[in-house]
Amino acid sequence: MWLAPLLLAAGLELARAPAEDEECAAPEAPELLVIEVPEQPAETGPGCSPPPTPTTSPAPKAETLEASPEAPGPLMFVLDGRVLIDTDADPEWGRGRARADARGAGPARSVRRAAARKSVPEDLWKLSGERVVLYGPSGRVCEGRLDALSIAARYSGELELLYEEEARLGGDGVFDEARDAGVRLSRRVDERIYEDGPWSLEAALADTRGSCDGALWARLATDLEPAIYTTSAAGSPDERDAGAWDTVTELAAFRELRDGHVTFSQELGASPSEAEAAWARFVAEERRVQRWRDPASGDTLVTVQLGAPGVPSCGEFDGTLAALLRAHGDGGFELLEAELGARPIAIFDRDHDGAPELIVSSGIAIELELLERDDDAYDVVDQVEVPFFGCPC
Repeated sequence: MWLAPLLLAAGLELARAPAEDEECAAPEAPELLVIEVPEQPAETGPGCSPPPTPTTSPAPKAETLEASPEAPGPLMFVLDGRVLIDTDADPEWGRGRARADARGAGPARSVRRAAARKSVPEDLWKLSGERVVLYGPSGRVCEGRLDALSIAARYSGELELLYEEEARLGGDGVFDEARDAGVRLSRRVDERIYEDGPWSLEAALADTRGSCDGALWARLATDLEPAIYTTSAAGSPDERDAGAWDTVTELAAFRELRDGHVTFSQELGASPSEAEAAWARFVAEERRVQRWRDPASGDTLVTVQLGAPGVPSCGEFDGTLAALLRAHGDGGFELLEAELGARPIAIFDRDHDGAPELIVSSGIAIELELLERDDDAYDVVDQVEVPFFGCPC
C-alpha cells in the first residue's frame, strides 16, 4: 500500500496547472532539420500563441560552371625545317656572335645566335622541349620535339651582289672571306647584312617521326587536331563553281580590276575594242578557281584568283584579285572575303568554329601570312617575311 501515496502525488503533480511561461516555452531544437510541414497543427493551451510552423526554404541553386577549353597554344610557321616560335624576336634575345647556318635547307641563307635564357620571355622559353605536329598544304606531315632555341635572320635573292657591295665598303679581302656565303660569313659582312633583321625565335626539331618536307606550320601536340581542307589543282571553273565565278564578277573589286586593265591597254595604244579583247585574254589566262573541302564535315570553300597576287608585274599589268567563298548545298555561294591579298596555300580550322584559318603566300621570295576571320573580314594576325635582294624579274 505504500505505492498509493506515490501514485497520488504523481497524479496531483500531473494535474497541477502549468505556469504560463512553462506552457508557452519553445520546444528544444531537434537535432535534424525539419523539412516537412505537419498536416495538422499541434494543439495549444489557452492563452498561448501557436508555435511557428516549420518551413523550409529551397537551397540556393548551385551555380554550374562549365569548364571552358584551354586556349590553344601558338600557331607557328615552319621555314627550312625549323619551327618559328616568334616571328618578331628582339635581337637582344640572342647571345654571342651570329654564325652562318650551313644547313642550306631552303632558298634563303641565314645566320643565327643562341637564345639567352635571361632575355627570352618565359612563356616562349618554356616551349623548348614541347612536342609539336607539323602540317603541309594537305595535312599532317610529321611530328617532333622543339630543340634548343635560337634567334635567326634570313635573306634571299642574289646575295652575291649584296656581299660584293658590302665588300667594297668593308675593304680588301672581305669578299674573298665571304664568298662561300652559305657556309661562312665574315663577322664584318654578316653583321652589316643581317643586323637589321627581321629576327625570329625558332627551334630545330629532335626525335622526329615522319618526313617534315613541305611543312608550313606547326601546333603543340597537346592542342586539338584541326580540320584540314584538302584541295586539287587550281584551274578554270567547272560547272560546280560557275556560281562562284559569277558572284566574283559582281564585286566592285572585279569591276575596278577590269576598268584598270582596259585603261592600261589603252594607255599602251590599244583601241577600245582591242582593250576589251586584251581583258578577255587576261581573264582566260589568269583566272584560277580552286575548291577546298573538309572531308569530315563536308564544308566546301572556293578560292577565285585573277592575276598573281603579291608577285611583281615586271612592267605588265599588276592588278590582281583573290576572293574566298563558301559553297552551300543548294548550289549557292557565300562571299567570305573579297580581298585576300595573296594566294591561299593552306586552309584549316584549328578550333572547329566554322571560321577556317588561311595561310597565304606572295609567291615571290618568302612571305607567309596567317589570316583569321574577325567579324565579317579576314585579318593578318601573323606573318613571316624573308627580305629579297635583287631584281625579281
